[in-house]
Amino acid sequence: MQLNHFKNRLSSLLILLFLTSFSVAQKVMLSDKAKEFCTGMYSKRDWSGSTDPFIKVDLKSFETPNPDTGNASVSLIIFEYRDLTGIGVTDKSGITHYECTNLLIEHGYCSESEKNQFIVNSTYVSRNPIKHTLLTSLGTNDISYLVTETGYYCVAADSPIYSGEHNHFKLLVNFHNSFGNLPAAEIPKLPLYDLNYYYYKNI
Repeated sequence: MQLNHFKNRLSSLLILLFLTSFSVAQKVMLSDKAKEFCTGMYSKRDWSGSTDPFIKVDLKSFETPNPDTGNASVSLIIFEYRDLTGIGVTDKSGITHYECTNLLIEHGYCSESEKNQFIVNSTYVSRNPIKHTLLTSLGTNDISYLVTETGYYCVAADSPIYSGEHNHFKLLVNFHNSFGNLPAAEIPKLPLYDLNYYYYKNI
């Protein structure tokens, strides 16, 4: 009886550890002080799993709205690291600019419709999709980036300075892998996790 009790407690502990490992949320808060984050993600094709991996964002707060619209103005870009060369423009002095400003518009490096947004080279052929947009309200803004290939994915955000002050914002990014919120660094343990899950759900 004591042995069975010990086995039950041990099983419960292992299940708890298993679930805890999977609940290590790969969620990162970007802000005006920490504007970018990159992490490894794996495709469902390569490592199986129960869901299609994706990246979602949630604009939690912003301080100073765009005076012309009264809305939030947070630039967002999501890309795979190997496509970094397709982002930004290089001026005549050799300096690369990653966001469209009034000065760059004046010199023809980007258009008025791209103002305050990240610049993506329209002629660049990317390995994976590059998603860039302007977040104008709190919440998800219906942004979801589907990860179809294993790689190193980055999210960057920024907001223009209005009234000469830093525009504080907070943006929660969820890197959701095919085994739930499991960091890509845990990939080598996936076979063990899968075995544990199959065993303990059947005891």
